[in-house]
Amino acid sequence: MSGLRLAAARNPWRNVLPGAIVSLVVLIAGPGCDLTRSPETRTAAPHRLQALAALGPSGIPAVVAQGQLEPAGGVLPILVEPGDRIAKVEVAEGDLVKADQTLVVLASLAVRETELAVAETQLRESQTRAVAAAKVAQAKLDVATTQLEKAELEMQQAQARFDRAKASGGELDLLNQQVELNQNKLNQIRAAFNDATTQKLVSRASLDQQELAVNQAKLAAESAKTDAQQAIQRERLSVETARRELVAAKLAVESNEVQSSFESLEKQIELLRLQVEATRVKSPVDAMVLRLSATAGQATTTAPVMHVGDVSKMICRAEIDVAEIRKIGVGAEARVSSSALSETLVGHVQSISRLIGAPQLASPYPTARVDWRSAEVVIAIDPEYALAAARFVNLQVDVAINASDDVAMVPVADTDSNSDSIDP
Repeated sequence: MSGLRLAAARNPWRNVLPGAIVSLVVLIAGPGCDLTRSPETRTAAPHRLQALAALGPSGIPAVVAQGQLEPAGGVLPILVEPGDRIAKVEVAEGDLVKADQTLVVLASLAVRETELAVAETQLRESQTRAVAAAKVAQAKLDVATTQLEKAELEMQQAQARFDRAKASGGELDLLNQQVELNQNKLNQIRAAFNDATTQKLVSRASLDQQELAVNQAKLAAESAKTDAQQAIQRERLSVETARRELVAAKLAVESNEVQSSFESLEKQIELLRLQVEATRVKSPVDAMVLRLSATAGQATTTAPVMHVGDVSKMICRAEIDVAEIRKIGVGAEARVSSSALSETLVGHVQSISRLIGAPQLASPYPTARVDWRSAEVVIAIDPEYALAAARFVNLQVDVAINASDDVAMVPVADTDSNSDSIDP
């Protein structure tokens, strides 16, 4: 083997498994270290990482690192309201669940359902009473409307009768004519009574009788006119009364509509329904139950009752030394391995973070450097390896990424950087 270039500047021995036989001289160098010197300088080649070996021929440059497997959407803790009790656990560890599928049922479900049923019954009863009251109010409004129409019609009829009575040939006109005739006759009798030549022909009684007839005719005409006018006035008052009753009936209908508002009850029912839903703890996404911490009868606390994650898409978060970050780019092929995995996983670099910091994963090598800085690289595991990757979520793994000296970093995971920066 010749030309094997390892880009692990911070710890060249991360590419050497325990048990390597080094009998002569161990060469400690940077990424340009050549492990294939003349036979005189070594007696055996070091063992390579499984992930590194899976990349292909030993001459392929690579960047090696530690990483961790996890679902692309992360591991989601399932929390419940503390102070309750678990009545039933609907799933088991390792189950695949759908979004909105019930995971856990709380003991307060029965109480919440009863409260909801009571509130819904109260709403129905209130609505029934409101409908009945609305019908009564509407009936009164209809009666008032009819009474107004009747009063207006009767007033119109009274006015029409009065107009006809005043017209030529009408009752009042005839009475007025009778008054006029009697008055003329009275004038004639009075003139004859006062004339000396005819005084003997007219008696005092005839004169008085005619005056009485005139007064009776006037009284009849005036009485008929007064009766007609009073009838019109009575009908006007009836119309006004009917109008007031109609206004009162309309106000009663409007008041009933206001009192029939069920907004507060409906909001209460909406709240109770949410509380009922809260007693059925559901999965937020399509996922697998990764860890189950709940058992029936257990009191609820602020701790998660289980953890779920969508394992259909898996990623590996690798910590790459900043000295080697330039040698990899988005899309580069990567191999992931661990003694816990039955096969080496294949993936491709999905993003390279701009944020630099201290590594968080512990190195499996006791003599590894600790004074180095890293950038997070997200590797998307190829779909055909997702099931194998999901077998051990949060597993720390060895990562080998195809590298090249002339690959520029193409960061896609843009985050706020308040520490070391990377020049493109």
